Amino acid sequence: MNPQFIPIARVTAPWGVRGEVKVEPMTDFSERFACGETVYLRGSSTHIEYSRHYGNSVILKLDVINSRNEAEEIRKQYLEIPYSDLHPLQEGEYYRFQLIGLKVLSTEDRLLGQVSDVIQTGSNDVYEISSGTNVFLIPATDEVVKSIDLIKGQMIVELLEGLL
Repeated sequence: MNPQFIPIARVTAPWGVRGEVKVEPMTDFSERFACGETVYLRGSSTHIEYSRHYGNSVILKLDVINSRNEAEEIRKQYLEIPYSDLHPLQEGEYYRFQLIGLKVLSTEDRLLGQVSDVIQTGSNDVYEISSGTNVFLIPATDEVVKSIDLIKGQMIVELLEGLL
């Protein structure tokens, strides 16, 4: 992946014989997959000719892929957009890629690990924190997460009773 771009989907498989691909979305903005949208594949721009949702996936046709063999060649590749195309978020909202890798400290300044994943649940997100072989989950609520500082690369959390 190019550091000036962020992934919005990963190609999981060819679909059909005309060059369509099945992708796993990595964005909450489904309009990224609309007909005519520009995405980047292997650093080159391409356009989405059409798309449709299929369960948790999206089936789409890129203008540069015209056969099942060509679609197979891009399996596991990422569809990306430039950072400049990011939708602005409200204060206190973050993109997943901004949170992965943040150091997690307790309010007592104890290093707990790093954010290794963001899990979406029905009510609130949950941050997966990894430290060596230890992995634990922290709810992404104001009660637990006290601050996120992207410049310092850290998240401060309040360790409530029974959280760890």
